[in-house]
Amino acid sequence: MRSITSLPGQLHATLSGTLKDLRGVLPKDHSLLQVVRHQFFEAPKPFCDCLHRLAFMDKASLGPDREGTTMPSVEERALLVLGNLTYTHKTILPRLVKEFEGAFPSCDTHLIQQDCQGVAEIYDTLERIVLHRYLAKKTIVFNGLVKRGMFTSGVDWVEGLDTLEIRDHIL
Repeated sequence: MRSITSLPGQLHATLSGTLKDLRGVLPKDHSLLQVVRHQFFEAPKPFCDCLHRLAFMDKASLGPDREGTTMPSVEERALLVLGNLTYTHKTILPRLVKEFEGAFPSCDTHLIQQDCQGVAEIYDTLERIVLHRYLAKKTIVFNGLVKRGMFTSGVDWVEGLDTLEIRDHIL
């Protein structure tokens, strides 16, 4: 199974095309440049919202399967979303920063980095949330076994036995 879909590439293509169109219309030192910069770096946020929706909505809420396709399971969607988030965060956003700085070199680099940092924080947060949920679902059975072994095994963990030796298989 692929871990990245075509969505991050489409986001990049759309924003690059928009930037190319703006470069032809907006002078490099125009007063609207700060507004354009801010809005340009706000654009990846709705994409992150869509990935959030894909990761956390149940299958029925996402709608019917297209003809000839099947909807990935919750675990598969979580992995796809993680792949797309990481790729967008680590590859697409730095490309967009370079492209924007190349198109509008008069724009304050510090402000560009600030805007990009805000977007990166959102992507980081969603990555952590999706990964935590995925790991929590995957470890449910394991956690049950450990809890059962600790609480119903008859071992008194407070007054446990002293270690007498270390066996070779533990090393």
